[in-house]
Amino acid sequence: MKKPVFIDIKELFPRLYNIIPGWLQGVIHCVTAGTAVGKTKFVKYAFLFHSYTFCKKNNLPFYCIWFALEEDEETFWTSILCDLLYIRYGLTLTYYQFMGYHEGRTEEHDKAILELQPELDEMKKVVTVVDYVSNPTGIYKTFRKFMEPLGTRKDDIDDVDDFGNKYNSFTFTYHNPNTQVLFVIDHMTLLTPEKSQFGDAGDKHKAITKMSEYLIKFIAKRYLAIPVIIHQQEATSGNAEDQKMQRSEPTLDKLGVNKIVAQEYQVVLGLFNPQGVTPPINHFGGYDTKKFGDNFRSLRVLKHRKGQPDKITGLYFHGATNRYEELPLPLVKVGERFVENPELVNYYNNN
Repeated sequence: MKKPVFIDIKELFPRLYNIIPGWLQGVIHCVTAGTAVGKTKFVKYAFLFHSYTFCKKNNLPFYCIWFALEEDEETFWTSILCDLLYIRYGLTLTYYQFMGYHEGRTEEHDKAILELQPELDEMKKVVTVVDYVSNPTGIYKTFRKFMEPLGTRKDDIDDVDDFGNKYNSFTFTYHNPNTQVLFVIDHMTLLTPEKSQFGDAGDKHKAITKMSEYLIKFIAKRYLAIPVIIHQQEATSGNAEDQKMQRSEPTLDKLGVNKIVAQEYQVVLGLFNPQGVTPPINHFGGYDTKKFGDNFRSLRVLKHRKGQPDKITGLYFHGATNRYEELPLPLVKVGERFVENPELVNYYNNN
């Protein structure tokens, strides 16, 4: 059997790879978390930067259209540059340091930034950031225009939805069948309502439903893009009452504004900071999270239509950049008992 072409995550997250092989065409991915946990940074690193690097290494055509509903285009590219500074030179800069509001940017940083500019310019050729469209139909039309140079579209094809309703659709054939297209919305709860001839989307809840319809019928199914939806949890997620109910982590029924769209997401990843809730959770998933402070994150597979959900991966979050690293397992078996993993101890001592 010929191996399918896809964005493999084995080198990125080896343990998560055993559950999810990678970012697959036609699969609607969702990353959900509470406020200030780092979900946008996670998607930039794990989905965008990894996909870009993987495709470049394996000679696969790669494109990304990122709908930035929360940050502007300049802020987006500054964060990518700060990430490259760390990856290529081991240098860290916060956004405020980069812009000069805080001290810390040195001549060494300036030299590295200048050297990185050609790499950033290359990335900008295939990554389009849209910070001026936020309604569902506007997003879909912008995406459709973005796709025109990448393949051939044939209209007037009849299709049927999950409820047996017929609708007019199309086929899309890539010029290069190995092309990988990442489609990102950051984030779903910031969609704006619209008056549309294609259906009622007059409030935020309905706008999210409408966007979900575009994702299912066209963006994933017909264009075979790789949709990644950042979806914030409800504002109350992680509070003391949630802890009493043992519901501090992200869940499908705590998706903000519109929970129904969870039915359409095929892979849902929940990102969680145990030290970021009140009171902090010092032991989580076998890890002593207090040791790592605000740098510990857990990643739980909340939903996986074609695999096993409810698996936790411990991550180390480099807060000054977008970088996430899989942590060693917390415990290893020695003889008949489990002991603290020496690899985890070494990791903690070196970070």
